[in-house]
Amino acid sequence: MVYELTVHTHRAATDWPYLCRLCAAPHERWQRQCASCRTWDTVQPRGGAAAERSRRARDVRVVPNPRIPLPGVPWLSALLGGGLPQRCCWINSGEPGSGKSTVAMQVCGSWPFAAGIPLWISTEQSAGEVVEYQRRIGGRDDLVVYGDEEDVTTSRRVRQIANKHAAKLVVVDSVSGLEDGAPRALKQWSERAGVAVVLVSQVNSLGDATGGPRLRHDTTLVTTMWKGKSAADERYLQLQKSRYGDDGALLALRKTESGALVLA
Repeated sequence: MVYELTVHTHRAATDWPYLCRLCAAPHERWQRQCASCRTWDTVQPRGGAAAERSRRARDVRVVPNPRIPLPGVPWLSALLGGGLPQRCCWINSGEPGSGKSTVAMQVCGSWPFAAGIPLWISTEQSAGEVVEYQRRIGGRDDLVVYGDEEDVTTSRRVRQIANKHAAKLVVVDSVSGLEDGAPRALKQWSERAGVAVVLVSQVNSLGDATGGPRLRHDTTLVTTMWKGKSAADERYLQLQKSRYGDDGALLALRKTESGALVLA
């Protein structure tokens, strides 16, 4: 009988040909997802990663991030400091019936034609249910809709669909239907591709969006919605994190007969 002896030797991190540009974890070969921090599309050749970390401020190209005005929801534009940033990942969370999906649909309806096509991906409702809701509250009839019958379950698939339709506004309702780490992956993609991403999410028993407090770090904008207690049509929207508006700003809204939200 012949035995094969395998000798394992320690390999210095500097010997690995690939690194994750976020957590610097070494990799033997290129792969889509980092084995350490679990983020997507961050593993690259060692030279590229090192060069990126060593660049000086004067060598970094600053990409402009203009705000897209939303004339149909001026109260939301004002809350966000003048409109929705072209490159952003916004998570809007709330309890059932708080109006979080309604706000996202009104953003689609207010999205300027010159800014590109809006895309709605639902992981909880059929395309027919989404369109019925969209027609009730009003909006653009060229909205591209993918329902839960399409079985979109990964951030990669979201990006593929958005690229197919050249969408510049992408809504995912709800983000809990995607894989863990999807918000971070979509945030990185939004910054590269110049796409505004809106993620709708339920809240857990602690009041955090599904996925926990980490989502605050994995997204650009964070808002929370809840129902008022004094009237059935009373809703509130609070900005919890933003680079572009006043954190903590609160809006009192009212639900109309059509289901749309207006400033109270």
